Amino acid sequence: MQTITMQKMDIAKSLNKSFAICIANISNKTKILDLKPCEWLKNELKDFPTFVFDLKQSDNLREILKLYIKNFDNFLLIYSNTPLITKNLVKHLQEYVSIKSCDFCKLPNGFVANTKYFLSNDKLSYDSIYTQNLDEFVTIETEKDLFYATKVLNNRLINYHKNNGVIFKDAQSVHISYNTKIGRGSVIFSNCNLIGKTVIGDNCIINNNTTINSSKIGDNTSISNSIVEKSTIGNNVVISPYCNIVDKSKIGDNCYIDYYTLIKSYTIKKNTKLDPRTTLEKTEKK
Repeated sequence: MQTITMQKMDIAKSLNKSFAICIANISNKTKILDLKPCEWLKNELKDFPTFVFDLKQSDNLREILKLYIKNFDNFLLIYSNTPLITKNLVKHLQEYVSIKSCDFCKLPNGFVANTKYFLSNDKLSYDSIYTQNLDEFVTIETEKDLFYATKVLNNRLINYHKNNGVIFKDAQSVHISYNTKIGRGSVIFSNCNLIGKTVIGDNCIINNNTTINSSKIGDNTSISNSIVEKSTIGNNVVISPYCNIVDKSKIGDNCYIDYYTLIKSYTIKKNTKLDPRTTLEKTEKK
């Protein structure tokens, strides 16, 4: 019993040592749900001291790391093409290297090292190889990898919104970007795309096959099988199926927009009811 207790105390002591995360950014082009892979990692690991630096093939990784790790007892190096790594995995890695008393632990992509060992040895040798949680070390190298990572990160976003009071009727068919915000009590139905810097208010109903891109939706608003892009819709509005509201259009509170309506660069005053198949488009003055 005493041995187990002492082991737990040693682990706790080790976990309290300063620990840094270094993210080597090896690609600036790919985006997943509006964020670069390194941004996904930085946001996920924000509870730790985290440093992001660009890394080219010609760079000396060791010299770059010295700039960031000298004030920390241990550090983790990961690469930006592994955006699925979570803070829980990092905590497990801390515990793992503590139990194993590792100075230099090889990961499927990256490593964990004791800083003094790393800085004082020109030739480094791994004293442990970590082979757990391999699904979080998936690298983005092919279109298939990108599709998989997008699916995983999309599911994480949906779970985040669920925990904040959003209801999904068919979560697997919904696509959400990182920058989308959804209010409590809102219901999202099948095959919806909520992308860009979209804000959806409280208690909204976003019905089947709706796409909302970089738009703001007020509280208690219902949108069905329509497209809203770069526009603003007020509170207590009903958007019927097959409507297009685009190009910085604005719809005031308490409006009813009937089906097959096109609103383009146009402002609708509050308490307005539009008939079916209405087209309202701002025309350029000659």
